[in-house]
Amino acid sequence: MDTVIIRNLKAEAIIGIYDFERVAKQPVIISLEMAWDNKKPASTEDIADALDYEKVSKSVKALIESSSFQLVETLAETIAEHVLTTYGTQSLYLELKKPNAIDFTDYVGLSMTRTRADYA
Repeated sequence: MDTVIIRNLKAEAIIGIYDFERVAKQPVIISLEMAWDNKKPASTEDIADALDYEKVSKSVKALIESSSFQLVETLAETIAEHVLTTYGTQSLYLELKKPNAIDFTDYVGLSMTRTRADYA
């Protein structure tokens, strides 16, 4: 199986448990590694056969920017389910970073691996 990668997609979201986090959007950064068989699109050169990373990026960004979760865990799980069920990828690795969460860190966040079967 091949991997289609989206690295460091940037979006703004209402995310956090504190009152001040519930009123102003904060940056989040998402990276995705999605399992996809690239043999067919490589031979046909037809975008319809490929995992269209532009469509995935735009839909994930829209999902993030319209969300209002308290926990990064909920946002990450929602993104994973969206990508796996909307685009038919078999599995994905997701990394979510919240760079402004703690002043003395570069970022906090999480990573997860999910399969389509997790949402069946």
